[in-house]
Amino acid sequence: MDYKAFFSKNKYSIIILLFTFLFYGNSINNHYSFSDSYVINKQTQKGISAIPEIFTTRYFKEYKINYGYRPITKTTFAIEYSLFGQSPRISHFFNVLFFAILGLILFKTLKLIFENIKYEFLLLVVLIFLAHPAQTEVVASLKNREEILMFLFGISTIRAVFNYFNYKKWYYILCALIFLILGYWTKPSVSILIASLPLFLFFSSKINIKKALLIYLFLGVFLFVISRIPNQFLDRTSRQFLFQENPLVDADFPTKIGTGLGIMLFYLKKLLLPYPLSFYYGYNTIPVLKIISTTSIISFIIYLTSNAFAFIKLKKKSVLSLAILGFSISVFLYSNIITKNIAGIVADRYMLIPSLFFSIILIYLIFKITKTSINKNEDKINRKVFYIILIIIIPYFVIDYNRNTQWDTASSLIEHDIKHLKSSAMANEIYATNKLNSINKLKTNTEKKEALEKSIKHYKISLKIYPKYKFSLSSLANIYFVYYKDYNKAAKYYIKYLEIDSTEFNIIKNTGFCFDKMKDYEKSIYFYKKALQLKPNDFKTISLIANKYYFINDKEKGDFFNKKLLNIKPNSEIPYINTANYFFMQKDTTKAIELYQKALNTNPNNLKLKSLLEAYYSLHNKNIR
Repeated sequence: MDYKAFFSKNKYSIIILLFTFLFYGNSINNHYSFSDSYVINKQTQKGISAIPEIFTTRYFKEYKINYGYRPITKTTFAIEYSLFGQSPRISHFFNVLFFAILGLILFKTLKLIFENIKYEFLLLVVLIFLAHPAQTEVVASLKNREEILMFLFGISTIRAVFNYFNYKKWYYILCALIFLILGYWTKPSVSILIASLPLFLFFSSKINIKKALLIYLFLGVFLFVISRIPNQFLDRTSRQFLFQENPLVDADFPTKIGTGLGIMLFYLKKLLLPYPLSFYYGYNTIPVLKIISTTSIISFIIYLTSNAFAFIKLKKKSVLSLAILGFSISVFLYSNIITKNIAGIVADRYMLIPSLFFSIILIYLIFKITKTSINKNEDKINRKVFYIILIIIIPYFVIDYNRNTQWDTASSLIEHDIKHLKSSAMANEIYATNKLNSINKLKTNTEKKEALEKSIKHYKISLKIYPKYKFSLSSLANIYFVYYKDYNKAAKYYIKYLEIDSTEFNIIKNTGFCFDKMKDYEKSIYFYKKALQLKPNDFKTISLIANKYYFINDKEKGDFFNKKLLNIKPNSEIPYINTANYFFMQKDTTKAIELYQKALNTNPNNLKLKSLLEAYYSLHNKNIR
């Protein structure tokens, strides 16, 4: 084998492959991290046998939440599990490998689109795209393998369309349709990448515009059809975004425009200066803006002027025009203005598609500044180009390397990022919950106490940002209820929760229990009864009410609720025990023992009751009946 010829022919592919592993190779040592349970779960751990189930169920289904259809990525993990077993290192290796393959396919596709542009120019575009720190979430997060595969299938669709026009073979259209299906069923945001296809088609001088538009229209119709297929045989989705996830949930259109323009400016700034990066944003990291605000006006002016310039230069088929328009389209579609509410309102992973066009703009400007032609067969590349690239690439590498390690586990990631997420209600709640969940793993009481204190602190921060955050309210209440036995504080937070949502049975019942413990029996009965309105036949709640009435010496009402217990469970010993307790409090021991005995006869397996009676009969020299 002529290795020299091989390396000469494949030098660009080798550079891309090695470059990707250099920048992201240290993520291979990571463990499972934030949100990986979406794809590493009982379903995918069944291996290849789970594939039929994966294709016939929603992406996520738990409790009342049921949404999405993304079978492709989960299928890769199921196959991976069958071949290698459960191994985070293997999974992370494949994430890096898939990202490297994405770089290779992207480079080959750009060569098809920009036939007259220097390969070095296109290579630098791909390298900047791969190296950009925003991609660390995509590569280091196993859950976000879907972003890599979505982009890979999307760019393969575009490549297949160009191959159709170059070779006039219809099977390339078939390939495009297959890649489009794979892309959409990996993640629907592939449609954002496909939205840029007309720009790429327009740039090529070989393509008939009318025919290209017909092909694009055909792809659009096909995309619409495949998007409707899952809804024909799967349960309806029940995904509802909460205000803390995306404050535009119920916003009017002017607010969506104002905030959307702010989001578009956010992405531009984050691509220019990708630091700090965050595992989650949400409310109020991105403030809700009016349509007329300083931020929205600045954003509008930047995008208006840049796109006006792009349209003016479009006739000359300027690479810069294409990149500006492509960037604006992709960022706009992630802005929440016309799309459905997006989780977290913004995210680092949402910069994947816009970063391609950003990379083209950046490399174009570097060539322009150094007076280097981007066209083939013109001027050699000025060395200054590489010096500038190094100035950009080295900080990227440092950020990437560190960010990859921060993604090691969910705890390491959250612990690091919370320092700069003081304005995110949900990030602080996630941090607090993570601390709370870690308590059982901690060894010393000092560590447990510190974790509880941090948990309380950050739940309170989340409530300061968003006072109606129900989960933070209930979690704080539960901490005071379970760990501190501070029923007064627990009741305070439960009541705040009920002021927002009075339909949660357990919250109402726990509120009653708090007042019960504080010996405010009238209030405890009030809340137990309110809980009973939601679950009229809840046996334990009825029993609590009966006992409270007996405790306050209201035997008539106690008997009323006790009879309800007998109607629900005629063979239960609980009603007899409740009445026995009443007589015991009235110091009518004879009647109490008679009822305790009747309870034991009803349920001989009640060991606690059996022990009580044995002790009584032993004291009185009698045998248990």
